[in-house]
Amino acid sequence: MGPFTEPFLAGYICAVLMGGASEVRTDIALRDDAGYIRGDCVTDTHYIEIGFDNTASARDSIVQAVSGAVLRDLEPMVIVIDRDGVEDTHQWELEVTAARADVDFQVVQLNQVLRLVMSHHFRMIRAGQAGG
Repeated sequence: MGPFTEPFLAGYICAVLMGGASEVRTDIALRDDAGYIRGDCVTDTHYIEIGFDNTASARDSIVQAVSGAVLRDLEPMVIVIDRDGVEDTHQWELEVTAARADVDFQVVQLNQVLRLVMSHHFRMIRAGQAGG
């Protein structure tokens, strides 16, 4: 897939489709411990985690979305980038867990995101916003 890695696509989805800020740090301060989480996307209303389908690590998305949303007083959301058009078991687990936990859940097709990425420059020219 070349330069179109999960972090690149997540940043693009965040900025262009969701209108948010990507890789936002949220501190966790407990009485006996401290740390932070880094959200894939934070908007005025949602704390969003974005990841590829068919990955066991995607399960962490629910936990991080809910934790970040609680800390920032936002709604949690998970977005899955579907690379093969098949609802695999990991994607199904995310969907049913999100529904049960009242977490917004979306699936975006990889090809749709790639078309947006590759045509971004031309859309900016048309809108008169391209730098040069």
